[in-house]
Amino acid sequence: MHIHSCFSDGVFSPKEIVKQAKDAGLEIISITDHDSVGGLAEAEEEAEKEKIGFIPALEFSCAHREQDVHIIGYFIDYKNPLLEEHLRKFQAVRMKRLEEMVEKLESIGISINLSEVINKNRSSSVGRPHIAKILVEKGYASDIKDAFHRYLRAGAAAYVRKTKVSPINIIQLIYQVGGVSVWAHPPESRFNSMLRLLVDNGLNGIEVYFPQCSPKVKKKLIAATEKNQLMVTGGSDWHGLEPEVKLGDFFVDTEKIAPLINLYKHFISRKAKR
Repeated sequence: MHIHSCFSDGVFSPKEIVKQAKDAGLEIISITDHDSVGGLAEAEEEAEKEKIGFIPALEFSCAHREQDVHIIGYFIDYKNPLLEEHLRKFQAVRMKRLEEMVEKLESIGISINLSEVINKNRSSSVGRPHIAKILVEKGYASDIKDAFHRYLRAGAAAYVRKTKVSPINIIQLIYQVGGVSVWAHPPESRFNSMLRLLVDNGLNGIEVYFPQCSPKVKKKLIAATEKNQLMVTGGSDWHGLEPEVKLGDFFVDTEKIAPLINLYKHFISRKAKR
């Protein structure tokens, strides 16, 4: 069995993602869109048809002391009113940021408008990757990375700072909506300084297996999970934006993340009894 975390960023529909995962031989997947649960119902329904395991989840964009922190909530009740209210407010703020980035691009002579950014993407959580995609299509950048470097990274001409959401508050929210919290792709440079804060506030796990994680860092992360009695998880961080990277190229054997798989089995058992 394999587990795979991915977020679509609107490039593929939830149905297409499930189909690709099935074709790639993945047995359990979790689509973790940024700050959106818009595709989960469709993906869950398709996963049942395709007979592939599915864990409802999302990735929250957080920040602590001006540094980005990404927290995934697995097994969430994505129809919970508390979560819906948080996401409604967050998406309003996200849309305002999107507007400001488009305005900055227009001010430097780039032909782009907000409606085309929204209309060309199927995601309910539109952001910088979607702007980058259009910049590439229009010839203002050679690829997604180039678009970020030229226009959208911190310090670039069209960059707009994010509104900060505390990871502490998000960990509490995940707990309130029945999920488990996982620190996604933790950066080595800030790992030690952040870990204690997150653990003391209820963090349940750390993403250890991800494509950019070196053997040295992986060993350090595993040691931290053992010391703090945290779950080990894994994910591909796949967006579908780079044609050379296919869904299923990266996967995690389930024996490496046994506690998460045990939770999945309990989740399925509870779901069957409803």
